[in-house]
Amino acid sequence: MSNSAVEEEIKVTCVCQYCSASFTRKDNCLRHEKNCGNNNIKLFLFFCPNCKACYNRGDGLRTHLKRCTPSENSINRRAKCLVDDCNLNFFHKSTLINHLCSHHKDISIKEIVVKKFSTFQEFFLWKESEEESTFSYFSQRNGCNQKTYRYYYCQHDGSAKYHSKRKTCRSLVKGRIKRSNLCIAKMKVWEDENKNINLEYFPTHSHHCSPEDFAHHPLPKSISTIINKQILEEVSPNEIFNNIINTNVYKNCVDINFKLSVILTKKAIRERVRKLQKVLRSGKSKLR
Repeated sequence: MSNSAVEEEIKVTCVCQYCSASFTRKDNCLRHEKNCGNNNIKLFLFFCPNCKACYNRGDGLRTHLKRCTPSENSINRRAKCLVDDCNLNFFHKSTLINHLCSHHKDISIKEIVVKKFSTFQEFFLWKESEEESTFSYFSQRNGCNQKTYRYYYCQHDGSAKYHSKRKTCRSLVKGRIKRSNLCIAKMKVWEDENKNINLEYFPTHSHHCSPEDFAHHPLPKSISTIINKQILEEVSPNEIFNNIINTNVYKNCVDINFKLSVILTKKAIRERVRKLQKVLRSGKSKLR
């Protein structure tokens, strides 16, 4: 046995029984096992008095209370119960969903959809199909750590307030999709240790889903790829538009054909050409 192998064996003195993580000290391993995500029998000793969230460490509860304690700033960020006669507010949407299921049984809440995919590409194909069938679109939350979880929320959910002060009176002809509504539909995606893509999908929307919402959806990724490729081949915007619309695949699919008729226009393609040329001139090779 080589010296490096002996040193490695000496360093690893304890292994977690739940996730096989290795530690050099036993007390560190025991501390980790109490909080291991794969430990299904861990005890929760600390509970939030406001939302009943449970924790097995006091510091975790103290961090949670900084966000969950009622105050002028945090109350505005809370989600109010969707029932008019109920005055409860919730910091987490999952807690709100559990409240609706247990206390307002007259409201129809669809069951959580749990799925597994072999790759992220397979997940995105399923997501695109689900959005087209429900006339909805789920955008990824900005700033989330993609190494752990990815969260996707319905585009209707969010404040109607502009991020910055408006400098002109111009506005989109199609209007705004965000009108300070609360929608509980969301997706939670993560990759497990076996490289499988796991999904928890809450399919219940708090609003009416209409085909008119297609006007606020981005183009499908497959269509965007085709358009970008033809732009690089210097195909004119009019020819690109006709090539997409006259494709047999989209002629035979009513939903996709209707969606494209709403969001795919010659003006949109000309604007994409302008943006792509600007990106190429700046030395970038990827279109956002």
